[in-house]
Amino acid sequence: LAVLGTSISSTTTSFITTTSTTSTITTTSFTTTTTSSTTTTTKSTTTTTSSTTTTTSSTTTTDTTTTTSSSTSSSTSSTTSETTSTTSITTDTTTTTTTTTTETTTRCSSRGHGNLGLLSGYASSTWTLYSYTYTATSLQHILIFGFKAAINRTWLIDEVSIVDNAAPSVQLLNNPSFESSSTSLSDWTQWCSSHCHYGTSGKLISGTDCYSGVGNCFSDSCLGPDIDFLGQYFPTTPGSTYTISFQALLTGTDGYYYTTFYADIL
Repeated sequence: LAVLGTSISSTTTSFITTTSTTSTITTTSFTTTTTSSTTTTTKSTTTTTSSTTTTTSSTTTTDTTTTTSSSTSSSTSSTTSETTSTTSITTDTTTTTTTTTTETTTRCSSRGHGNLGLLSGYASSTWTLYSYTYTATSLQHILIFGFKAAINRTWLIDEVSIVDNAAPSVQLLNNPSFESSSTSLSDWTQWCSSHCHYGTSGKLISGTDCYSGVGNCFSDSCLGPDIDFLGQYFPTTPGSTYTISFQALLTGTDGYYYTTFYADIL
């Protein structure tokens, strides 16, 4: 499977960003208690004076006695005051969520396709396994197959697979072998089918023409230079390496110029 390091000029990728804002108001209360104490002491002093006079008759004798007494009393009063204050702090928290959606629109042209690889009109006429590794650069990629065929030539693909090399048992595609489909494709998207003015655009077939001769597979005979596409998105982790594989064959002969199969990861 040849690898082309070319840009995908025929594919337009657009980004749709949706931003939602959520506001949360949180109120926090703090209580502060202040205690003050006042002590008052009162002291009083009382003085009492008494006088006693004694007179003795024979000889005149006069005694005067003066007695002074004092008393002191004190009193203490205590006053306690308590002040409580409450402070509220309000915090306004704003959370912004941004959602980015990627949309890939493929123009109905082969120009620039084949960044994963391509097959020419000389591709094998028997079922052949093609495999490629790819390192992811985003959270989601899309696998796209493009088909151009000459008259009486048809591309068939089956057993498509994408796995993370770190978890090879987990299949990342839905309906990878087309077995979940009955009369029409499910989980896969087709582009430019109406652009196939001649030949037959891609369709689901079943039976002996498919890989292992049973089940379903995808058939495409879009007559070149017209082209149609088949693709599916799959989840990825940036930096992780993935293995993309599929079975393919080309029926018929001649018409090599317009007969081309393109494989892309976008």
